[in-house]
Amino acid sequence: MKTLLLGLFLGVIGAVCAASSSHLSLDLDSASCRIGDISTAARPSAHLWRKFDQFTTDPDFFERSVVATIDVKFPEISRLMLWMDAHQLLKTACNLKRLHFLTPILKEAYENLFFLLEFHIDSLNSEDTSRLWSCVAECGYSVPNTFFRKLDRHTCKHSDDFSSALVVSTLKHLSALSQGHAYERFVSLLPRIKTLPNDCDYHNLLFLKPYLTEVRGKAVPLKECMVSALESYQETAIYCVKTSGVQSELAHFLKRFEPGFACEVHYSDLDIHLDIANVSAKIVVDMDGLHHFKRDSLTSQCFRRHLDKMRDAVLLGRGWSVYRITPDQWDCFKESFAGKMTQPRTLETFYKIYAVNF
Repeated sequence: MKTLLLGLFLGVIGAVCAASSSHLSLDLDSASCRIGDISTAARPSAHLWRKFDQFTTDPDFFERSVVATIDVKFPEISRLMLWMDAHQLLKTACNLKRLHFLTPILKEAYENLFFLLEFHIDSLNSEDTSRLWSCVAECGYSVPNTFFRKLDRHTCKHSDDFSSALVVSTLKHLSALSQGHAYERFVSLLPRIKTLPNDCDYHNLLFLKPYLTEVRGKAVPLKECMVSALESYQETAIYCVKTSGVQSELAHFLKRFEPGFACEVHYSDLDIHLDIANVSAKIVVDMDGLHHFKRDSLTSQCFRRHLDKMRDAVLLGRGWSVYRITPDQWDCFKESFAGKMTQPRTLETFYKIYAVNF
């Protein structure tokens, strides 16, 4: 009975961690009121601008292993935004999207940021437009329809100016958001691509094509030269992968029951590495570090990144069983089932708690 109750408790935790972020919306009207109140304030000091320059290069916002919050690092960011140009606003957005925690101060910063960026959308070049789509997709909040429609129209209008690489990278974020005319426009541009500049772009296209065709039902007939280029990339690509201690520990637990599990299994169709997988049984277990989700500090809900959801949708559609767990959840699971880790029902409980479903 205790085990059953514990399983249900952990199941609730797992469900919370898989919750969607769609209800977390930005209120740009609130931002307009705040900015109106401070418009008569004195210009920012030179010290504050130096702090901004440090913020744009701060390793805490680039290292995946570092937990950083805007509340501690740069709480003045919202006040400074009023004086920024479009380039500085985009720099700020690119840093903010790396943060792991959704806090009230961060939400306010995003509201101010997107309110101000809305005035600059029509002046953005193709590269900055792509960056903005990335920020919209990865910030953890949904932007208002008015902002989205304006960015969508601007992107459609200038899509002919996008390079092949920008078409692929922009479409990756458009696909994650699953709406807008720009999405349809960029899907139609994919079959025109003849070459891509680097391996990262080939990786993105290999990831995108199955998602578009199998999950979104979009036909993507690539040129013969692109098909050959993708095959060549897959044959020559070099990967650097690392297996963490906690990942090895989880794999050891799974191998007790199913020896077919292995770490860092390359899945060539999507050009990805599965953390722990049993290919013959079509089971994948991912150990999600900090960069895989954002946590709402008020509700303790976790919001998974769009790219993981897209990848899981393809795998589930192909008949795979997908499981996701964080290092903290694994520690909790071990503690809860100490002494029972070799019993088959323990594995069954693990599967029930951490299964990914759509």
